[in-house]
Amino acid sequence: MISGILASPGIAFGKALLLKEDEIVIDRKKFLPTRLIRKLNVF
Repeated sequence: MISGILASPGIAFGKALLLKEDEIVIDRKKFLPTRLIRKLNVF
């Protein structure tokens, strides 16, 4: 999982050093339309 600190204001430019390379895992799930509508109604 890729993560970082979300409290940093602004934008920074520069070089970065990759200390550890992790595999990016994407969880792909299929939703039935009725379940998707219920999930959207939560918000």
